[in-house]
Amino acid sequence: MFDAEGEPRKTWAFADVFGFSPKITPLKQLTALEDASGTRLTLQKPVNYFPLQGRFRPESALYIIFNQQRLPCWIEQPYGKGKMIYQPLELAGALYAPEVSPGKKWQFERDDALAELLHRELRRMLGGAALWQTDAPEKVYATLYREPDRLLVHFLNATGVSIRKGEVMTDRAPEVAYPALAQDISFPLKPDFPVRQVYAVSPDFAGRKELSFAVTPGGECQVALPKAMLNVYTIVILDRRAP
Repeated sequence: MFDAEGEPRKTWAFADVFGFSPKITPLKQLTALEDASGTRLTLQKPVNYFPLQGRFRPESALYIIFNQQRLPCWIEQPYGKGKMIYQPLELAGALYAPEVSPGKKWQFERDDALAELLHRELRRMLGGAALWQTDAPEKVYATLYREPDRLLVHFLNATGVSIRKGEVMTDRAPEVAYPALAQDISFPLKPDFPVRQVYAVSPDFAGRKELSFAVTPGGECQVALPKAMLNVYTIVILDRRAP
């Protein structure tokens, strides 16, 4: 929308990067995905696709089918020292539930096959650029924050959420709102500073609890959070300052 000096551009910069502009009118109600090998996946919920201006057909790791044509789901373009990836269809939106008020029926049903496909492709796209990952359960939500002297990894135990399609929403928590985890959580991080201590803090226990960690010769810090230390919400802190 703006140029390098912050002035409004007369035209959208999209074509400057990708060499084309997407059409405004989408193709609707598309459901068939196909990877480069020809393996197909039928979406539970139809999606819209914004076709490309022009007749070229760039290669893609995944395609969506329209009238027997394979249309690319991802278009990669080198840019600077990296690359930009354009997705011309509303694919990940099918994995997000709309807001529902208590007393209303829950109509959302997650497309697990699509979720697994997108997770796999996201890992492929990120490759070595991925900053971190964790083996926490899927419904333990994790977020990484940065402070000048610390990295903070926030964990929220949402494994008690289990409403199913057709059930009526209530304003009450499940009988077991925060089930105990079955195993410890571990993750690697590679800070740009030497880690001198790792500890956990939480509203669920007093003070801070020191955590064991190991640093590899390449500077990667391996951290383990015991399952007993995550009831509802816990923050794991990697600190460059000495205890």
